[in-house]
Amino acid sequence: MLVACSSSPPLQTLKPVADEVWIADGGRVSFDGVPFPTRMTVLRLPDGGLLLHSPIGREPGLLDELGHLGPVRHLVAPNWIHYALLPGWQAEMAGALTWACPGVVERAASRGVELRVDRVLEGGRLPLRYRLLARAIGVLDPDGRAPIDIRLSFLGGRAALRAAVEQMPAFEPERVLFAHGRWYPRDGTAEFRRAV
Repeated sequence: MLVACSSSPPLQTLKPVADEVWIADGGRVSFDGVPFPTRMTVLRLPDGGLLLHSPIGREPGLLDELGHLGPVRHLVAPNWIHYALLPGWQAEMAGALTWACPGVVERAASRGVELRVDRVLEGGRLPLRYRLLARAIGVLDPDGRAPIDIRLSFLGGRAALRAAVEQMPAFEPERVLFAHGRWYPRDGTAEFRRAV
């Protein structure tokens, strides 16, 4: 049986996921009027520094917890909508490198947010999907799959895509974390097989 976890209290608190990996669920942010729950993943790197993937809001208790783990060295905006809370972290952690996908600076600027990006991540951008549309096209948990537009974008490279998708379960992940909604603290390989 798969066990799934969603954003849940306590918010703004580190929850261990695996050795040197934590998540912290935050409040909701709104993009184009659509509310999204937030979740940050924290990795402690071999040098003791921390990488914050999709940083959530900064609360004193969370900052204290992070301070006990190590110095924040990397801030990551994994796609063009996960930048919303980065400016505050940049001000708080001036020495941390900010990594972001292409287009994040322009997207932030179009909304009046000044964002510094030190390194650009390679890769494409995923389009923003509203909840009803997401449900209609079948991308929501518990039986979600890649959106049709993403699948169609690989029509010319289906063999390469299939090989990459089949590679994921081969890693035999124990856990699968998502930026929003449920995550799987065990049986990750089975969840990947179900989704492909």
